[in-house]
Amino acid sequence: MVSMMQFKKENHNALVGVIMVIIAVLFICYMISSLVSNTHEFWLSEVQ
Repeated sequence: MVSMMQFKKENHNALVGVIMVIIAVLFICYMISSLVSNTHEFWLSEVQ
C-alpha cells in the first residue's frame, strides 16, 4: 500500500513538472514574439 501511495505522489510530481515546463515554454515563446514584433516596428519607424 505504501508503494502505491509513493507511485501516486511521484506521478503527481511528474505531472506538475510537465505542466510547469509547458507554461515556461509558452511564456518564452510569447516573450520572443513580443521582442521580434517590437524590434520590427522599431526598424520600420527608423527607416521612415
